[in-house]
Amino acid sequence: MGSDGRAGDRGRRYFGHHCAGAGYPPGKEINLYVGSAPGGPYDAYARLVARHLGKHLPGSPSIVVQHMPGASGRRLMGFISNVAPKDGSAIATARRALPFDQLMSGESRFDVEKITWLGSANSETNVCMAWHTSGVATIEDLRTRGMVVGSSGPSSTDSIYPNVLNFLHGMKFKLV
Repeated sequence: MGSDGRAGDRGRRYFGHHCAGAGYPPGKEINLYVGSAPGGPYDAYARLVARHLGKHLPGSPSIVVQHMPGASGRRLMGFISNVAPKDGSAIATARRALPFDQLMSGESRFDVEKITWLGSANSETNVCMAWHTSGVATIEDLRTRGMVVGSSGPSSTDSIYPNVLNFLHGMKFKLV
């Protein structure tokens, strides 16, 4: 799944461990849960992964996409951690910001360190840009002057990344 092959290796080890070498029995399904409603980008991502994942797993199981929207994916991760079977038949496509959940709020119903993170089917590079007249041209400017940035909500990466940079590196992003 990853461009370097390591994510695929982790996935094969994870599923291989849960299906004891010979693979899933014929007709066995794996539920791939999505923490958002049908029709959005995470749905499209899950359906793309589901279309190809079974071919690369022992026994070539069917992958069935299931939706569990709520609380920006936290409901899904609570389910995966606390309710879903632990036999490899339930996996999830988590929102990219969920690993930060415990750092940003004390309300997590899952322990990020107890989840097996298999990999990602994509690679992203996040950037922060400032308009040329803003007076912010360097990282040091973000520590001394600060910068106002917009956000789509507290659990979005456009909120999480500036908050983490403020906390860890003394930057002065102001979120609106």
